[in-house]
Amino acid sequence: MSKTMWMLALRNVTRNKRRTFLSLIAIAIAALSIVLLLAVVEGMKIDLKKNLTDYYIGEVRIRNAQYNRYERYHPLHLSVDQSIVETLKHTPLVTSYSQRVTFPSLLYKEEKTYSSVGIGIDMDKESSYADFSSIISKGRLPNVGSFEIVMGSQLAQNLNLDVGDTITTLSTTANRASNAATWSIVGLVSFPVGSMNNSYFLAPLDTVQHFLSMEGKVQEILLKVEGDEIVAAQELTTLFHNPSLVVEPFQHIQQLYELLELSEKIYYLISLFFVILASTVVINTTMMMVFERTQELGTLRALGLRPQKVHTLLSLEGLILNTTGSLIGALIGTLIALVLTHTGIDFTEALSGVDMEVSSIIYPVVYLKHIVFSWLFTLLISTGAIIISTRKVTHKGITESLRYV
Repeated sequence: MSKTMWMLALRNVTRNKRRTFLSLIAIAIAALSIVLLLAVVEGMKIDLKKNLTDYYIGEVRIRNAQYNRYERYHPLHLSVDQSIVETLKHTPLVTSYSQRVTFPSLLYKEEKTYSSVGIGIDMDKESSYADFSSIISKGRLPNVGSFEIVMGSQLAQNLNLDVGDTITTLSTTANRASNAATWSIVGLVSFPVGSMNNSYFLAPLDTVQHFLSMEGKVQEILLKVEGDEIVAAQELTTLFHNPSLVVEPFQHIQQLYELLELSEKIYYLISLFFVILASTVVINTTMMMVFERTQELGTLRALGLRPQKVHTLLSLEGLILNTTGSLIGALIGTLIALVLTHTGIDFTEALSGVDMEVSSIIYPVVYLKHIVFSWLFTLLISTGAIIISTRKVTHKGITESLRYV
């Protein structure tokens, strides 16, 4: 391929600035959109897993072996002895842990009852696992040993409650008896998960244990581990060697892990849809760029330029435009994604009424593979469109091309 053809292709690209500019914009927007979309999808996947592991299941979960079977009845008597925490403290593969008691509760206010869920957490040690203090929107965390709670912001709003108010709860204890307590609201918390904001409150673990007749016991222990979760769960099972305990990696906690897998498939389907949409824009722009020059190309052939040379010339022009446009789009998309990584994208309105463990603010995550994929994909699609359209143009007769409108 001669240097002359490259120079001629470059001259043709710069000759019609309006057409070149519009083509570059279309290709760049397609590449930019793919980078941003993949970054948002990756951010949503990471966010969903983080929410599941922080607030629901942990990377590894320890429970009474019988609890899962009767979970729908909330059998708090099927508990875990807190003494195993001493073993966890000296286990290198465990990076952090959280002892919790999650219990259904009825809230009483003005002779009306409202369903809610309480979580008893160790206020002094929870920060190493999930830093609840970072999502306190008003007030403070409860003190250890107190009848104080922090309430989901939406739940407090629904009940017209605020910091300083009190609320009475009725729950079933581990002895299957009923117990009530009046709590002071000392803080409001904005959970990343909307469903938790609507119905959850947090209370000191020791107070909850006393309230539910569970002294020295917890419902579950959630762990974050070093390395592979499945391997860690197997090692801990061997370490405890206790048939009354079940140690499960989050991949084996069927319902929530299936939700994670289903969500990933949905995200990829959405990505595929937008990638196809971007492809149609690129293909349409590229083919129009060729077809609108049919008369010009017919003139070149009438002057003696062979069809193969015309095809080569158009391919070089397309390669210059497509490489430049896709690279510009990928780089701009990367810059925008990096900014959004810090500022986040607010999906509060879009996710209103959606009961899913996805945060209302998503922080995109961009990887080098996304940038390379966006650039190469857009380049290949547009180059393919160039090849197809140039073949159609060069196979037209000279007379037909000169008459083309």
